[in-house]
Amino acid sequence: MKTHPAKTNDFRGYFRSGLKPATAILPAWNTLIAAAPAQTVTNGIASVTSVGLSRRPETHAIARVIGNRPLRQFLIPFPGGRFQTLEASYDPRSNQWFNANGEEDRQPGEWGHWTGRGANWNFMCASCHNTRLQKNYDETSDSYHTTMPIPLRSIANWR
Repeated sequence: MKTHPAKTNDFRGYFRSGLKPATAILPAWNTLIAAAPAQTVTNGIASVTSVGLSRRPETHAIARVIGNRPLRQFLIPFPGGRFQTLEASYDPRSNQWFNANGEEDRQPGEWGHWTGRGANWNFMCASCHNTRLQKNYDETSDSYHTTMPIPLRSIANWR
């Protein structure tokens, strides 16, 4: 896009800000917490409390924030190199939290619950929203070793 350098920079800035470590949002996290009290920051780590695999409220550290506009979603690290997309989403335009599943009451154990395979970022989201991503799924161990050329590290080591 040599003929439109301003648009190119906007495009790059938009996508550069679309996948970032959770620590990048810590300055704004206290504002977000006010709207959704299940979120906390402890020792510089943003976390959220939500019904998890145990079917009880569990507190999970947020590893990554995906998206920028029109919404932001949060990735929770899970066993097997998985990153699960939390159903609690944030709309920065309205400064409001909302459930990405709408009024559906998805439960742990269901495919579409945030802990299920339907909300698995590695499988459902990553390859369409990232350039040259390699899922590196290992069927034998049912695990992911996802990598991307940028930031040239395994996603498990993004910090």
